[in-house]
Amino acid sequence: FESPLVLMYGFGSLIALGTFLLWLPLFNNQDGFTPFLVALFTATSAVTTTGLILEESSTYWNKGGQVVLMALFTIGGVGFMSTATFLLVIITQRISLTNLLIMRESTGLSQRADMVRLTIQVVAISLLIQVGGFLVLFWRFGFTNDPIFDTLGSAAWQAAFLSSSAFNNAGFNILPNSVSLEQFRTEFWVLASTATMILIGGIGYGVMVDVVRLKRFNRYRLDSRLVILVSLALWMLGTMVLLVFEQGNSATLKGLPFG
Repeated sequence: FESPLVLMYGFGSLIALGTFLLWLPLFNNQDGFTPFLVALFTATSAVTTTGLILEESSTYWNKGGQVVLMALFTIGGVGFMSTATFLLVIITQRISLTNLLIMRESTGLSQRADMVRLTIQVVAISLLIQVGGFLVLFWRFGFTNDPIFDTLGSAAWQAAFLSSSAFNNAGFNILPNSVSLEQFRTEFWVLASTATMILIGGIGYGVMVDVVRLKRFNRYRLDSRLVILVSLALWMLGTMVLLVFEQGNSATLKGLPFG
């Protein structure tokens, strides 16, 4: 593909593949085919990391279906072009200049640099952060004095899914008997690690690459500095607004420790 439409083709093909897999009885717990619109909507939501669902992810989809969801929002979060370029690098295929330029625009890595090397850095940084989040969650879910899950297998799978969903800002979770993270509202390690991955994943790969490569704030690109400063301001403002307006609400913050 040598056209800028490669992004549309790529995401469209990924959604179509995800829809087909989720449609199959093999990937759900319902003893039959998933309604086509449910499969299409869920696949689209996963690839575009929107997080909207029509069926409860923890009960409607079996382990295979959950793996499909995780693959879709992971590829969607990293970006189709970044994933495709990384795979081409792995199998030592030639990458055209046109596709490198398309990938540069799609990832926001606009500086003049070796895009193949930057792509590898993006994937490596993403995996490293997700592994770090996984280890924290896995420890809390399965190794503390009061483990949340009975088996290490369940703890590992829940930690892996939540870590990937958080970093990719996907909004999906397969935690049992929980509306999002409601049951963990007093769990510091779960909330802190999940929020950290959401924040890091949300600032974008261009910013992450600048932080890793350039080290010093005054050497970052202008857009990276703006993203960091505005994000910090919005996070602090949002925290204060929620704290002020929700501290008396028994359905949210009332009765919780200040921290």
